Amino acid sequence: MDIYTADERFHQNAARAAQRARYRRWPEDPRRVLAAAVEAEVAGRLRERGYFVARTGHNENFDLLVNGLRVEVKASTWSHGRYQAALRGNDADILVFGCQNGSRHFFVIPFEEVRGLTNLCVYTADPERSVGRWRHWLEAWPVLDAAIRRGLNHWQMPLLEQVDIE
Repeated sequence: MDIYTADERFHQNAARAAQRARYRRWPEDPRRVLAAAVEAEVAGRLRERGYFVARTGHNENFDLLVNGLRVEVKASTWSHGRYQAALRGNDADILVFGCQNGSRHFFVIPFEEVRGLTNLCVYTADPERSVGRWRHWLEAWPVLDAAIRRGLNHWQMPLLEQVDIE
């Protein structure tokens, strides 16, 4: 037995439709879609290597926490004769720069190499043929492995040296 009249059901359905329209998402920005896909691929690769990977919040200056190591992930497609990523406001231990040209190529760079720069550019359409400044960081995943082996963990209290008191 229906307790609402047809007119009341019509108004309830219209109110629900208006509520859904109010919170409807805008079309996805292709740059954000690429950034999320690259970040997910990097996290997956690192998990395959046996590392604990956690995503950070939007207010952090880095994207992933990998066994205590701060990792910033950037992504770019070929545009205007380069791959480019802005580096403003980032603070991390490792930068992973993903370049998309049909397949993905990753530059794994210690953040000390880019600290102070406002953007990072690769000027070769095929990163594997790059001869620029960042060439030797292409697919340099052992850099990240070495940083993790060093035991760099920003969330851990430093070990205190034992001092002999006489």
